[in-house]
Amino acid sequence: MTRPYSNDLRERVMAAVTAGRNCRVVAERFDIAVSSVVKWSQRYPPNHILGSFFDDDKDATLVQQLMHQIAVRDRKLKAIQAAFSDEKPKVRSHA
Repeated sequence: MTRPYSNDLRERVMAAVTAGRNCRVVAERFDIAVSSVVKWSQRYPPNHILGSFFDDDKDATLVQQLMHQIAVRDRKLKAIQAAFSDEKPKVRSHA
């Protein structure tokens, strides 16, 4: 009997599909059946939060924590960008 595909593989496959790749191309790239890619993409909601695709609550919690960390870093980056955009550009003259 064959083993089920890993969650990591499923996640990478779905990332490629949601990025707009064709199911056949994705299946060939990851060396899996096209039917698996199609089946996973049908189960995968369009506005999906990573981790909810899998049944494992531990994985879903970890992904939610990572998404929170990314959001915090994104806010910090936007604050830094705003601070620099308020400054006038420095122009050097080559005199």
